[in-house]
Amino acid sequence: MIIFDLGGIPTYVNPAYTRMFELELAAIAEPGFPWFAPEERVRMAERFRQATAGAAISGWESKVRSGSGQVLDVTVSASCYQNPEGRPAGIMAILQDITPRKQAERTLRRERETLFKILDKAPYGVKLLDQDGRLLYSNAELARITGYHSQDIKTLDNWFQLVYPDPEQRRAAVRAWRGGGQGGNRVFEITCRDGRRKLVKFRRSLLPDEGAVVTISDVTEQERIQQQVRRAKEEWERTFDAIEDILTIQDPNPRLVRLNLAAARSLNAAPEDLIGQECYRLFSTEGKPCQHCPGLKTLQDHLPHNAEIRHGRSGRTFFVTTWPIFNQAGGFTGMVHAARDITEKRQMEDELLMAQKLESIGILAGGIAHDFNNILTAILGNISLARMVAGATNDTLARRLDNAEKATTAARELTQQLLTFAKGGAPILKTESIGDCIRDSVSFVIRGANVLVEYHIADDLWAVEADKSQLTQVINNLMINAIQAMPKGGVVRVTAVNRSAPQPGSLPQITGPHVEITISDQGIGIEPQHLTKIFDPYFTTKTGGSGLGLATAFSIVKRHQGALTVESTVGVGTVFHIYLPASDREIRPQLGEPMEESRTNGKGRVLVMDDEALIRDIAGEMLEFIGYSVDLAATGEEALERYLEARERGAPFDAVIMDLTIPGGMGGEEAIGRLLEVDPNARAIVSSGYSNDPVMSDFRRYGFRGVVTKPYKIRALTAVLQQMLAADL
Repeated sequence: MIIFDLGGIPTYVNPAYTRMFELELAAIAEPGFPWFAPEERVRMAERFRQATAGAAISGWESKVRSGSGQVLDVTVSASCYQNPEGRPAGIMAILQDITPRKQAERTLRRERETLFKILDKAPYGVKLLDQDGRLLYSNAELARITGYHSQDIKTLDNWFQLVYPDPEQRRAAVRAWRGGGQGGNRVFEITCRDGRRKLVKFRRSLLPDEGAVVTISDVTEQERIQQQVRRAKEEWERTFDAIEDILTIQDPNPRLVRLNLAAARSLNAAPEDLIGQECYRLFSTEGKPCQHCPGLKTLQDHLPHNAEIRHGRSGRTFFVTTWPIFNQAGGFTGMVHAARDITEKRQMEDELLMAQKLESIGILAGGIAHDFNNILTAILGNISLARMVAGATNDTLARRLDNAEKATTAARELTQQLLTFAKGGAPILKTESIGDCIRDSVSFVIRGANVLVEYHIADDLWAVEADKSQLTQVINNLMINAIQAMPKGGVVRVTAVNRSAPQPGSLPQITGPHVEITISDQGIGIEPQHLTKIFDPYFTTKTGGSGLGLATAFSIVKRHQGALTVESTVGVGTVFHIYLPASDREIRPQLGEPMEESRTNGKGRVLVMDDEALIRDIAGEMLEFIGYSVDLAATGEEALERYLEARERGAPFDAVIMDLTIPGGMGGEEAIGRLLEVDPNARAIVSSGYSNDPVMSDFRRYGFRGVVTKPYKIRALTAVLQQMLAADL
């Protein structure tokens, strides 16, 4: 304690003062407060004046110099005391040494400043909150991440308002804060000052004074990269599992580390049940690695290898490839083992070779059939002509000629089958009643077979537009399939009935009334997994089968604008359904077929073009015999020349019969185009031994007005000529 007079000179110090500041009264008994620190003397004089005026000075902090020269921190409390008369007599001051506390505060301040300098350089945002949620500090990185500085963020509530403008999102963040406790990383999406959204990771640490330190890291890019990595991993896994080849990843033992779904399916097990097992124990039936296994070579030399291996358990053939796997240091860690099922490929290659052979045979068969038809034309033409010349006077001769004609007709049917086998192609459609055709076809196939056929064919079966020869081939193929399905014999039921329009979309191509032909057997049936493939070319489950029979039948029915379906039950049997659109046309009688050959008077000029002299001659003789005037040509060029000459002479041809195929010369297809250019009214009939040629099936589109198929009888040729010429009258 110090007592001052009104002039500011100390008049008394107590012992405690002397001990504390190491100063006697004599050392400080002078005006101007010289024992105060120089920078504090003016302030002390001001405080003294205030106390003299009656103001109470309490806890004012200042600095004094001790007797040893040490500057001490003190608090000063002073008040004016009065004499007995009530007037101011002096100032009494109490000084308290607070040096230890102030030193601690300065140390704490320096440490805090050092801490803040460190935090300002931190690579993450930092904010300090007191126990009431007031912001004490935020560093520069926080401002860089969010755009908000310490002056923008007053309190925790203010922070939530700024970075979570969406109320629902804000409530979720507040709940997380209140329930977060000590530590823990949480990722939230915040809205920055510039409106950008960022993903930030928060970590909260509670302080002893119930405040908190919150660190904030911008993980937007990190999360994006991690998301890309996750997506890449997911895509890799999806791709790995989507690959239909059998894929496994094996360690050097070799045990399975990873396998795709195709591998698991092939082994009929869950992937997790196969991990850790040795490869050969799963795929080999011999209890040891497969012979020629490429994986063994890869394990030895760490190089890729491949081999074709037959899987003992399934009986299927695989093309197996193995690749080594190395770590970043270049060390061998395992291999990728890929197995592609090539069973069907090998079968198709074998079948393709067979098909190529069949194609070669087909080309040969087509050529033979064409040449044979030309010969048959000459034979049948001469027989027809002979019958007309002989008339009915000689029964024996007529019988012989009739037998010869039947034999020639049978040969014609044989060549027709050869042509169908050789070329396929569009059907030559005619309005037909197919009941007899079905019976004849079935009867032909079952000769010598151990089967019984039950027929249920409607008497009033509707007519259809069909090519009988091709329809016969369909029936034959389906019957052969039924017979082969019943090696021990059985019953085949053949039905043909009229049907009304089906439900829309239930039958491909069939929209109206139709004829349904059904062939059902009592055979072994077809496995469900094979039903969708039986009409595929070269698909067969029969040893030695070509896989072409049902495919050909399907193609022919489709070309008839019909549908062919199948249903089957293993162990019960198979049912094939043929659906053909009903025709609204009347069946035309076969002109001359039911009658004996007789002479028909013809009138007009006919030009016959054919490269075979034998055919030209017999055709010419037949036409001249029935009254036509005939001229002959060997090629299309010659036919055009003769046609133009005749027209210029004023004796034009009434009809032209053109052979479709002229080796080394202009055939009928090109010749009719040239002919119609010079004479649009020209009347031409196309003739060929290739009955399945598109020109024969759709002759009008090419400019012809009639068609006659080799070999032909005189009455068939006459009927076509008369029909064409009569149509223009």
